[in-house]
Amino acid sequence: MLNPALDIGTYVVDGFAKVCDVEPNVWQTWLYKNIDESLMYSSHRSWVYMIVDNKEIVKIGETSKTLGLRQKKNNQPKTGSKSRLGRYREGDTTDAVIRGALESAVSQGRVSIWARQCQMHKINLRFNGQEDEAMTSCHEDIEKKYLDLIFSAAKRYPRLNKRRA
Repeated sequence: MLNPALDIGTYVVDGFAKVCDVEPNVWQTWLYKNIDESLMYSSHRSWVYMIVDNKEIVKIGETSKTLGLRQKKNNQPKTGSKSRLGRYREGDTTDAVIRGALESAVSQGRVSIWARQCQMHKINLRFNGQEDEAMTSCHEDIEKKYLDLIFSAAKRYPRLNKRRA
């Protein structure tokens, strides 16, 4: 039985929504389908996301980047480090480890990605003696709060989160 703290359904009330489903591509890379374009291609830059196997949250992360940057040739986000889900499609060693760990689940059509948009706030700061506005967000704190909540209730982190950063 899945601990409710690790069930994505528990967090829909907090604003998590499904961004896409994941399907395999060549050589352990990912393609996305059933994309919610309003989330995937939003210009917003403060998110907490969850990678889900069936209903089980297996990875929680945060990003100060957009979730995806639209390619012109198809409805996939560009690969690379300019967007978070673009990097998961075909990215560095850390992302390759996650793709490898989920290879079987992805091939069975069980993996999806969910995200929660985090608020950004304007604050006034001094720069070179002059007051000016800057933007601030709290996605890192929100990610840690979810990790703490899950650890407290389930006595473990999601299986692909090594620890609380």
